[in-house]
Formats: sequence, C-alpha cells, structure tokens
Amino acid sequence: MTKHPVRATLQVKGTRYHAVLYYKGKDGEEKRKWKSLGLDTRFHSRKKAKEKMEELKMQMQGIIDIPGYHISFENYLREWYNKKQGECAPNTFQGIRNQAEHKIIPYFAPLKLALSEVKPKHIRDFYQYLYRQGGRKGEGLSISYIKAFKSELNDAFKKAVVEGLILTNPVETVKLPAKDNPRKPHQVLTQESANYLLGFVQDDPLMFPLLLTTLHYGLRKSEVLGLKWSAVDFEKNQIRIESTIVAGKNPERNKTKTQTSRMTFPMLPDVKKVLLKRKQDQEEQSLTSDSQYESPVYVFTTPNGRYLSPDRVTKEFKKLLSECGLPPMRFHDLRHSTTCIFRDRGMRIKELQQWMRHGKIEMTADVYLHVSEERERCLAEDVSNMLASPCEEDTAPAVWNGIVAQNA
Repeated sequence: MTKHPVRATLQVKGTRYHAVLYYKGKDGEEKRKWKSLGLDTRFHSRKKAKEKMEELKMQMQGIIDIPGYHISFENYLREWYNKKQGECAPNTFQGIRNQAEHKIIPYFAPLKLALSEVKPKHIRDFYQYLYRQGGRKGEGLSISYIKAFKSELNDAFKKAVVEGLILTNPVETVKLPAKDNPRKPHQVLTQESANYLLGFVQDDPLMFPLLLTTLHYGLRKSEVLGLKWSAVDFEKNQIRIESTIVAGKNPERNKTKTQTSRMTFPMLPDVKKVLLKRKQDQEEQSLTSDSQYESPVYVFTTPNGRYLSPDRVTKEFKKLLSECGLPPMRFHDLRHSTTCIFRDRGMRIKELQQWMRHGKIEMTADVYLHVSEERERCLAEDVSNMLASPCEEDTAPAVWNGIVAQNA
C-alpha cells in the first residue's frame, strides 16, 4: 500500500478541538479535511488535543490510497449486502437486498460517488427524498420506514470504517427528517368492528378460525400461517408460536421473526373451540378428497392439505374487507388492532408487551398506542370474552386511524 504524507494543524471551533488534515487525493491534488477530535476546550488541554491529532494523523497516514477512494458506493453496497446473506434469515436478507436495489442504489447511482465521497449531506438528501416521494406512487415514506434504511446504511458504513476503507461514518451525524406533514394512517379495528368482521366470516370454515386466532393472540401473518398441529396441545390447553410461513422460494421456517417472538400461549376457550372444529373439518376433508390430499401439518391449509401462501391470504383478506364494508387495511393491522383493543380493555403496558412478544416495551408504548380515545374505559372481565360475540348490525362499524408503524 502506498503511503502518502499527511499534514495536520490544530484548530478550535466554538468550544471543540478540530484537526485540519492535508493530504493528496486520488486525483493527485491536495485535499483538506476537518475532523473533530471529540475534545472540549473547557475540559481538555491543548496538549491532549495535539496528542489525539497525531494519533489521527498516523491513522490516516497510509490509508489515503485505499479502495475506499476508488470503489464506487454502488459496488460497495452490493458487496456489503451479499455478505449479509450468511448472517441473517433468508427473508431478512431478501428485504435488505430489495431496499438496496430498489431504493438506495437507484438514488445514488446517478451521483457516481466513490465510497469515500459519500458525505452527511448526501445521506440527509436521501432521507428527504424518501420522506417526500420515496413511495411507489410518489408518496412519502413514514419515519419508521426510513429508520430501516438508516439502519442498513449505518451498518454498511460502519463495516467500511472497520475495514479501513473510509475514515468516518457519514450516517452517524445525520438526523431523520422532522415530521412536518401529515401521514395517511393505517386502519385499526375497534372491538366492535373486530367482532363485526368475525361475525361476517363466521360461516367460513377457514377464514373464521384464522382471523379469530390472529386477533386473540395478535399474531403476525407468518406466525398464524406457520401454526402447526404439533404446536397445539388440547390436553394442556397450550399453543406454541415457534414456526412461520413467509413469502419466497423456501417459505417454511422452523423459527420466528425474533427470539422474543417464540412463546407458549394459554389456549383460550373460543380459540380451542374453533381449532377443534378446524381439525374435524380437515379429517372429514381427507376422507372425501382424492389422492392429491396431503395429511395436514399446519392448522390453516388449502383444500388439498398444503400450507397457505401469504399472498393468497392477503388477497382473501382484502376481498373480505371489501365485501363486508370495512376500509382497506393490511393483514398486519390486525396485530395492531389486538394491541389497541386489549389496552383499551385495561391490559397493562407490561402485560401487553409480553402478550404481543415485543422485545422492548417502547415498541408497545410508542408504536401501537396512538389510537385510542377510550383508553380509560372499564376493565375487561376476561380476554377470551373480548372477541367472542359477532356484531348484530348490518353495517360495518367505524375503525380507528392513526397507526404508522412498519416493522413491528
């Protein structure tokens, strides 16, 4: 590796010591770079600042002419996410690659920046782009969604620093955009509208038990589709959440989204009733089906006994909402709805965190509980009674608005 001389002078900005570094760039021209030493003039001596400046100078000496000054940011990002393939779950890797290929790279590619040329300003402009027009239809993305991009960029640049490709991480000092314009909220069901939906599908042998189980336990779509009969214990009255069905080439997973997502729930009476009926239906179906029928491993299956695909359930759920007069919403909004209903019925935040299997209580408090106007209402007698009775009305009840979470 070719080493280049680096000169440095000590400067003060406000109450902070800074080093001004002079070196030759990849074009052979002398460059100047200001670098904070992280020392306050009120608490640290000039001698201490000079010592740190010399350390920084030695660190920079010899790494000026490294790949970070020649590799394009676009190529580095692809190299970074390809290395992630063996470090995370396949569906997580797919999400990282999609965000890189569909959002990050298309934005930065026209700028033709080297890895070392990406500055905080570029990161800030990228956040603003996402916030203003980063969605599929030119709509802005929510702050919670942009946080996912920040996390990925931060990880990529941190790795580049560790590998000696760049001196500093440009993501560290950039804040997310301020919320200065209204967001279209997700729809969240009230207890009344949840019961209305259940009443509408109560004669559907598949969707009724699927939705009722989802709402009682606040399950993610991947979790309710991945529920196996081996995880349902009718004698001990327990349900274990331990496997998932996800989109992609290898949808069956013997694991959950996170470690905290694994949990054994008590089997509530209403859920036990519909699951026993579900098992009976599958057994009867096996007697009347042809040789293509598979012995069901999963609780919720297709007519031939195979697992349900996430896309199929999404389409069916969308169709049901349209037919019963409820506004469009994501299947994941049922999980949000469970949280809000239980909280409004008196469940404490810590208990709610445990029931929803959130790793941090902040997720429960900050992300899911923006909605309720009925939070101080009476306590529930029992969780199993919350979603037990179908609504008698012919028209769909109102829903709540206000949840903007993306990744819970």
